[in-house]
Amino acid sequence: MLKIIAKLIKIDKLLILSGIQQGGSGVGRLMAELQDEISDSKCHAVLITGDSGRASFRMLLKNKQLIELFYYALQSLKKRVILTLVIRLKLFKIFKGVVLIHPQTIGFDRTLHVLKSHKNAWLYLMDNSFFCVASYNFLEENHKECTSCLGGVFENSIHNRCKPFPVKSKKAHEFTQKIFDISKSNNINLLTQNEKQNELARLHLKNSKIIKIGLRTSDMPNAMPDYDRQTTLYDVCFHGAAHNAKGFAFSLALARARPDLKFFFPCKNPDERSGLDNCTFVECSWESGLKEAVIKSKLTLVPSLWSAPIEGALIKSIAFAKKVVAVESKYSYTNEIPDSIVYKISSEVDVAAQQLDLILEADSPSYSERKYWYDMFISENENILKRMISVSMPLGK
Repeated sequence: MLKIIAKLIKIDKLLILSGIQQGGSGVGRLMAELQDEISDSKCHAVLITGDSGRASFRMLLKNKQLIELFYYALQSLKKRVILTLVIRLKLFKIFKGVVLIHPQTIGFDRTLHVLKSHKNAWLYLMDNSFFCVASYNFLEENHKECTSCLGGVFENSIHNRCKPFPVKSKKAHEFTQKIFDISKSNNINLLTQNEKQNELARLHLKNSKIIKIGLRTSDMPNAMPDYDRQTTLYDVCFHGAAHNAKGFAFSLALARARPDLKFFFPCKNPDERSGLDNCTFVECSWESGLKEAVIKSKLTLVPSLWSAPIEGALIKSIAFAKKVVAVESKYSYTNEIPDSIVYKISSEVDVAAQQLDLILEADSPSYSERKYWYDMFISENENILKRMISVSMPLGK
């Protein structure tokens, strides 16, 4: 009955589906931004999210907050059921356009089902799961981005023993193959964040319709802040998740190579016996201590080693840090940012360790130069919801 209704009724709104709800992750902060834009305007959009807040679940369990844990479990179940029913009963067809965010948590099969069933369905790329089963296309052994599966050479993922991430599902391998096969005969509609991600998508899915809409998350300030940048507590602040693709192991190795420099890490020490006496480890979020560490460090390291698109950590560092350092990467968004705004270092630890001296000795970028770049970034990336709507719900269709 519901399937029949879905065929008869049409809603002139954009449906946004995500497996991740509002929260502290990068995608979670995007969900918060989209919800704020929906609430603050008369935009024709509906946001339905699942729940992948395993960290929140574990924290409540650890703290024995049983009542809150029970309520959280009910809310999570409700979100997941609604998301599942909307897709399984094809209720998404009621809407004029659909945008899917994070297929790993929506479900790979469900994502493909929506993309094939709705002519105005778009996949908004948060990472590189469209060609990489690990989502972050990075090889541990050489500290570099990996593009060996581009163009459909997926046997390389088996050869390299790549593991699906962040969801450990064998269907990740099927997803990359199926979306590649579908793109040969039918358009796959893709929304991208930046030019380098556009380039990757066009290299891999040549027949697809690909449109860049940018990225803006709720934690990016509206304007470049002006504050005292003189106080210093650390030489280097690592700004990123404790994941090796984000440069965590690389940064630890850098700290070992430079015992003369004081490093700050916003996470617990992975090895208490590591002897990293020059490192301070504090589990904190941007709001609970990381922002202050960034402001009070001589330089901030955002060393993603994969072909990272726009990262909130990078943008916030540009806004608040004295100097920002990234690792050289052919297809990363950092390649689109002038060297005067973001310094680039080698992925070879020994080389990078020496490059830090030159960066520490160099003058910081002027406030006016950084402000000009930041204002341009916000101007080009604000109103993400309106951009989605204009692309996914074209007039007259």
